[in-house]
Amino acid sequence: MMVSLRGVILPRFFGGSNGHRQMRYGTYLEVRRGFYYFRQTVIINGKQRAKRFSLKTKDLRTAKLLSIQLIANLHQMIKKFEVQYDENNNIKSLKIENEEDKARFIEIEEMRQKHLAFKKQQEMDKLALEEQRKKKEEEQKLEEWEKSDRSSIYQKLMNNLPTKGKSIRKCLDEYIEQLQVKNPQTKEKYRGFVMAFVRFCDTKEVTQSSQIDRPLVWDYIVYLRSEEQMSDNTIKNKLTPLSTFYNHLKRIGEVTTDNPFSGHSFKIEKTKRTPFSIEEIDKIFTCQELLDNKTLFYITLILLTSGARPSEICQLYADDIKEEQNNIFSIRITSNEQREQSIKNEWSDRKIYLHPLVIKQGFIDYWKNRDKSKPLFDIKRQSNKNASKFPSEDFSKILREIGINIKTIYYFRHTVINRMYQYGMKNKVENLEKIMRDMIGHDDDNKSDTIEKHYRDKLSFDILKELTEHILNYDEVKALH
Repeated sequence: MMVSLRGVILPRFFGGSNGHRQMRYGTYLEVRRGFYYFRQTVIINGKQRAKRFSLKTKDLRTAKLLSIQLIANLHQMIKKFEVQYDENNNIKSLKIENEEDKARFIEIEEMRQKHLAFKKQQEMDKLALEEQRKKKEEEQKLEEWEKSDRSSIYQKLMNNLPTKGKSIRKCLDEYIEQLQVKNPQTKEKYRGFVMAFVRFCDTKEVTQSSQIDRPLVWDYIVYLRSEEQMSDNTIKNKLTPLSTFYNHLKRIGEVTTDNPFSGHSFKIEKTKRTPFSIEEIDKIFTCQELLDNKTLFYITLILLTSGARPSEICQLYADDIKEEQNNIFSIRITSNEQREQSIKNEWSDRKIYLHPLVIKQGFIDYWKNRDKSKPLFDIKRQSNKNASKFPSEDFSKILREIGINIKTIYYFRHTVINRMYQYGMKNKVENLEKIMRDMIGHDDDNKSDTIEKHYRDKLSFDILKELTEHILNYDEVKALH
């Protein structure tokens, strides 16, 4: 019967009294979990070490026969080459007489290295399990501590001790000052969210950043639900900037505990943003109140034919409209801090065309009478507030008056996206996503598309006009023709 030597650990050799190399063996059979193992005992640097590998049998007689044959095979192999190892299991010296022995040694050495790697992995797995056990014990002890009376007494004592560190308000001011965002309105929005939480903390006599903990945050969530009557979706949006603020506190060393604003469960009801129907568009543009308000009328008509964001159109200056060749007019959408113009992302900076439907409604005469260094539309605007705030509110009132509920001025954007997508899919338009992205200024969701993101130029306004004008002409809307 042949026995495989795969996985065998070669014994170490030592000089005998007669000058010949000898192998010192101890007990070579050992029972572990019912199975017999071949066991080598060798002396390395004066220390006794044992190596084992399974014979994969529970029968003693078979185990003895296998052991005898293994010993014989090992003796046979010893005669073919001489090898010495150091205390780190590295080869110290090697003597091989021929190529056949060299090939055999390489094979055995590979098996030995695999065995050493396996043993090392076993040790690492054992350490990992031990680490998990200790962590579980610590968590269990902490849980028992928190449930005990000593924990509540300790917490009361800690609350009465003088607090250290900066106040929440001071940390907020420093945070807003160093916050780097393209849109200045975002800073004010973040400040508003955090200040609302700070005012709630005042009612709980919490003034220091180090006093913010998970129970306090949960009380705030309950307060927003019960007292402010906010939906979970709104609460989640409010907690996002608070979580970012807390991460800032942790970075500067004001707090050390895990973020108490993260990890909360919310019941989010996702509402589908359905576009305006043809009937609703017809009803909107036959509404006398809208027709009498030229500013709001032109804003909504441009939104319907461009898919731009309301804030992008409401913040336009007169010189952002330009007459190009072939009686085409363009719209420049960009950011300008002096003019309080902002864009959502890099892809939002674009140049699109003014649709002939808008021109047909007398917009060019309106534009020519505007001061080119002033805003295009007469809109009340609060400092650091979105330019579309008041037009959006006025338009929502009109929608409710004509029986269109839930929807807002932003739904013009959904209408354009849906209309272009439906037409593109039906007519198998090539590069539909790229056309839509360049038209509406939507950022690329595919972050790995480096060529698309950084090297492709946006489609020019005249190409966009050629590709989309007929789609956004709304021939079926009688109020526009």
